[in-house]
Amino acid sequence: MIPILVARGVQKRFVHPAGTVKVLKGVELAVQRGEFVAIVGESGAGKSTLLQILAGLEPLDAGEVLIEGENIAAMNDDAAARLRNRKIGFVYQFHHLVPELSALENAMLPLLVQGLREDEARKRAQALLAELGLGARLFHRPAELSGGEAQRVAIARALVARPALLLADEPTGNLDERTAEHVFALFREAARRAGAAVVMATHSLKLAQAADRAMTLAGGVLIAGIQMQLSENL
Repeated sequence: MIPILVARGVQKRFVHPAGTVKVLKGVELAVQRGEFVAIVGESGAGKSTLLQILAGLEPLDAGEVLIEGENIAAMNDDAAARLRNRKIGFVYQFHHLVPELSALENAMLPLLVQGLREDEARKRAQALLAELGLGARLFHRPAELSGGEAQRVAIARALVARPALLLADEPTGNLDERTAEHVFALFREAARRAGAAVVMATHSLKLAQAADRAMTLAGGVLIAGIQMQLSENL
């Protein structure tokens, strides 16, 4: 079976006035459909940079990233955007919802970008939001939602197009513990139902231990297991 995601020899450096910093020095990762992988690491280790590269949002200096066999790292911006729209969902720590749009309209966006008819996009987005406990909040704008509700809308937006790969960058890091646990449980269950491969960056020991597999990003490479002291809280 071909993995949903394969990263080989991924390298990334940033040039600053004080010198060059090599953040990623040869990351290797393979994730199968339905697998949930947590990536942990110290602040500044490069977790967000790695997820951005995996999504084709940040260029790499060397290596390749294959999404169902297609090398997104070798594509131009337009081709990468088309692949991302078809196969990748992304959840940020801060939900990044469009403030002028309702919860329903935000969740519909990926389907409209794909060219789905508006009535069908609305139907699918509304059903998913209802599954995530937001059936009564469809027409509220982000400013009218709690932090947990807004993050659930962001999860719905990432899942609505049924992506093969779901990437999440500290998706519960801005929530209180109780809300974070609830959002994470919903997120994991929704991803499992969709059969998506999931890669999540987190600082939480509890969350990382709940994943199918945990890896530590340290020294620019991924190491199997949790190789650091993490927060006990989500």
